Amino acid sequence: MSAPWSAALQRFLDTKDISNAIATCEDLELKGDASPELISLLITLYLIDGATENAVFLWKRTPLAVRQASQGTIDALHTLTTAIVQHPLAVPTLATLSFPDYLRGIADILQDVMRQKSLALLLKSYSVIQLNDIATALCISREQALEGCASWGWVHDAATDACTRQEHAGGGRETVAAGNAQSSLQRLTSVIKILER
Repeated sequence: MSAPWSAALQRFLDTKDISNAIATCEDLELKGDASPELISLLITLYLIDGATENAVFLWKRTPLAVRQASQGTIDALHTLTTAIVQHPLAVPTLATLSFPDYLRGIADILQDVMRQKSLALLLKSYSVIQLNDIATALCISREQALEGCASWGWVHDAATDACTRQEHAGGGRETVAAGNAQSSLQRLTSVIKILER
């Protein structure tokens, strides 16, 4: 099935030029092309870009007739957006979605982006985590979870089946500089969101 949008937009998608793809979709929407395919694509692009607020507002301003014409795709993407806003580890919600053919390629990019963000959040939040917990949270195999941990420099202990963050050369955790207080606060907020689950 060919894509229901212009060749120029398809080139941006093929080259993973998300910012230009978003700009093109927004321009088309402003010109009155609020087709279910375009809205579905734009919500997906917003999620890839981390712009969940834009995805929510796009869903809200999309006419009910367009949402219904999407055969559930737009509402399913809104459910995913809500899951992301409520809990940063929303990969299991994504895994339950079925995308139409015209969105499959971009949905694969969304899945990769969400997995990388979730893995980064898990690894920031824990100093020790079971390999199975990583695999379950990211909906990936144990082997993929092990590769992900290794790429972040973590050590897997086969005896306990846990991945452990390597301590820094000075022995002990990093100290937080005054200029880094804001990022520490954001990290703490992310950890609390995970623990509230």
